[in-house]
Amino acid sequence: MKGGSSALSQLLPLYWGSGYGVLYAFLRWFMCPYREMERLLPAEGTILDVGCGEGVFSNFLAIASPARKVIGVEISERRLAVASATARRGSPVQFVRADVRQLHFQGLTAVVMSDFLHHLPFPDQEMLLRWSWGLLSAPGVLLIKEITKDDEWRYHLSRSYDRILYPREAVYFSNSDDLATSLSNLGFAVTVQKSAQHLPGSTNLFLCRKETEKICEGQR
Repeated sequence: MKGGSSALSQLLPLYWGSGYGVLYAFLRWFMCPYREMERLLPAEGTILDVGCGEGVFSNFLAIASPARKVIGVEISERRLAVASATARRGSPVQFVRADVRQLHFQGLTAVVMSDFLHHLPFPDQEMLLRWSWGLLSAPGVLLIKEITKDDEWRYHLSRSYDRILYPREAVYFSNSDDLATSLSNLGFAVTVQKSAQHLPGSTNLFLCRKETEKICEGQR
């Protein structure tokens, strides 16, 4: 993996000329534990970045390891336009505009959801997590970065960031234990860790390993 400053120096130029995109990429770099998240993912294979937004983490995954093929999926036309403008010929990153639940993939190495899950109502969250299980080959990894209500003041601080970025969107936050239990019931081996960033907030990483193709009772 490339060093943080080196990766950032390669990441930001992708967004030059995109208006707010370069500022957004810079802020996301310091708000999210991208380097820590990248280390938790396989260095090669096909990775699906669900709700990729402007594509900051998708691009970083490819910069950190060119052996990865990264597919970023985003439903917002405005945000995807910024991501698509960063695409370069020969890049292992592809951006697709779609409702991710309507796409069909098989044999993925990893699925990533970074600050995405809480934008869906709880029944849709459960559906998406089940869908993710089916996309992954065993062994495979689902990595979720999420804000959780049990983080007290960190949750409220992150909630304020969210109100600024998405003032008109309803949000649906869980507690860490509840989300981890839901993931375990699907059959994932789940590890939860907290990560401190330059800008304080609720930063929980749910590392979910699909170690077998066996369907759990909770999936039937």
